[in-house]
Amino acid sequence: MKTIVTINLAVCLVLVVAGSKFEAIVGQNVTISFDIDEVEKADQVNIIFKEDKNGDSVLLAQKPWVYDDPPEPGVTLILGKGSVSVIIQDVDISRSGLYKARAFTGKKVCEENATLVVIKAPVSSTISPPHSSSSPKPPRSSDLRRLYAFLPVVFINIIIILVYCFWKHRKVVRHMNQKQMLEEKLAMSPDPVSQKIKKMNVYHQRL
Repeated sequence: MKTIVTINLAVCLVLVVAGSKFEAIVGQNVTISFDIDEVEKADQVNIIFKEDKNGDSVLLAQKPWVYDDPPEPGVTLILGKGSVSVIIQDVDISRSGLYKARAFTGKKVCEENATLVVIKAPVSSTISPPHSSSSPKPPRSSDLRRLYAFLPVVFINIIIILVYCFWKHRKVVRHMNQKQMLEEKLAMSPDPVSQKIKKMNVYHQRL
């Protein structure tokens, strides 16, 4: 009779298949799934975590929970048709290791393994180097106020320069017109004094 029981237990125990491998970044929420036939009909399902080969196995989650201590926070066990999943929130490096899902249905025990590797976030994706931004910074409000206060001064100076240039041009034109009129009068005048002045002007022009 003992031999028969031993044979039945050996037959019901399902061999552990090569598990899946999952990767995550520190701080992420991770879902590790295991495919186990008819797991929804199991009397008990649990998840065992082992950080390394020499480490101790830790009961991470179980349904139903039959212990006085509350289950570990941040860990959720979900049963589906033919699959069992464990959700681990905000993972860190210490969560890397071997995970084993076990389903107990009477004397039948089904197991499946999975490996989780948690890595640190790349430095380039979280920290930007200083002065790496090529876009110009927006002007501050104090700079804008100074600019607005300086604009009227510039505008007034431009007007003053334009008025001065216009006045200077008018003065030069008026002087040239007067000189031209005087020369025309002297040319038309027959008196010797006028002729003498005309000759003097011609002499000065040659010089």
